[in-house]
Amino acid sequence: MLLIPIAVALAIRIHFARKLFDWRMSTAQSERRASYFDMVMTKVFHAKDLRVSGIGPYIKNQYSELRRTLRQGEIHIELSRLWSEFSMAVLGAIVFIGASALLLFQSLYQCRPIGDVVLFVLLLRRVETSGKELIGNISNIVDDHLYLNRLFEFLSIPAQTSRLQYPAIVPTDPSYGLEMSSVSFQYDGALDYALKDVSLKLPAGKVVALVGENGSGKTTLIKLLARLYDPTKGKISLDGIDLKDFDPNDYRKLLSAVFQDYAAYADTASENIRFGDVDRKPSQALIEKAAQNAGANDFIKTLPKSFQTPLTKLFDDGSDLSIGQWQRLALARALYANSKFLILDEPTSAMDPKAEFELFDSFRSRIEGRAALIISHRLSTVRQADYVYVLEGGRIKEEGTHKDLIESGGAYSQLFEKQAHYYR
Repeated sequence: MLLIPIAVALAIRIHFARKLFDWRMSTAQSERRASYFDMVMTKVFHAKDLRVSGIGPYIKNQYSELRRTLRQGEIHIELSRLWSEFSMAVLGAIVFIGASALLLFQSLYQCRPIGDVVLFVLLLRRVETSGKELIGNISNIVDDHLYLNRLFEFLSIPAQTSRLQYPAIVPTDPSYGLEMSSVSFQYDGALDYALKDVSLKLPAGKVVALVGENGSGKTTLIKLLARLYDPTKGKISLDGIDLKDFDPNDYRKLLSAVFQDYAAYADTASENIRFGDVDRKPSQALIEKAAQNAGANDFIKTLPKSFQTPLTKLFDDGSDLSIGQWQRLALARALYANSKFLILDEPTSAMDPKAEFELFDSFRSRIEGRAALIISHRLSTVRQADYVYVLEGGRIKEEGTHKDLIESGGAYSQLFEKQAHYYR
């Protein structure tokens, strides 16, 4: 009789474990949205907008309403589970009390030994305790199994970049450089190609510029060069060898980059630069040299502890920097790396004109012989390049030297003239 409520209790526990799991999976997007609202309200990045625009209370209400909905859904399932388990506990208690009363009655009036009653009570309690442990253990296994299945599904997702079992050796000192040959790329789920039949060369030791309007595919192109993705069509090669033949991690050691959304690490200024190449033997002299080349040395030395000053206000005694100073620190991080190719995506967008002029006035000496791909809307920066590509709608529309493109009177020339108009 006792096995019946134990079996039913186990079935109830497993049923609600699955129900709670299904509910959590169905509300994963809502949980993520609630976490996003929490991040918006608590991180310094959005603080100015929340105060100036007055949307703080609105975000707070959105977060509270979402959390209230999620909480009510979980409470509803938990209450159903508790009432079901309580009902089974009452049924078990009735079985126990009824059996005990029957034995006690028999002991008093039908000459059953009182020891039978004591033995029954002890054994029933032991079985009941073991039954609860069994229910808990089995339900935990089922619960863990449900979540582990999702983990294994995640781990089985194929990598965006392929890896060969026996990759080719990456050239330590490339002689030719990088080349994209008729490359097209389409993001998963996208209806159109982000890049279409793009051919581009980044020769070793040369400076190449990439110009284009927002959404023309510039950032996608550098992601492909960094092998964050493989091309949908076409080939990218290094010294004539397809990038797919290299191990991605070994290949990326040849690259250093400053992206538009560059990182700001809550660590010392020295460590922020050293993060450009953590495999390299730490050297304060090289760190300061990289900072000097990036134009960051002067402001770093004004910090309370110079290069050992903790940055950001996340921890105690931290100092924060201006956006332009963070950008120069990101450039120093890229220059510190022992790389052969430098990718700069709007590297001076937050710098003042003086800092930008000083950086590009001696740009080639600062990059120390590296090949560089510069993406910029400022055509005064692009003039430093040996060769220029103009990207439009995911295609290369024009290419050539700055002088040739100006003389051709095409899209590049028109962009240059529009910018130059305001300086006349």
